[in-house]
Amino acid sequence: MFRKATHTDAEKIATLVNKAYRPDSNERGWTHEAELVSGARINAKQVAELIDGNGTS
Repeated sequence: MFRKATHTDAEKIATLVNKAYRPDSNERGWTHEAELVSGARINAKQVAELIDGNGTS
């Protein structure tokens, strides 16, 4: 079942995106950005802003 994300989902979405693109530093691989860029890719505030804008950004 799918549903639109809400502000209460923002933290979990940010965690999921960051884990996918920037895993722990001990995890190596070509499928993520961990070795190229440091820090979080997105945070809960940014996700909430995307939700407010219908996620089209």
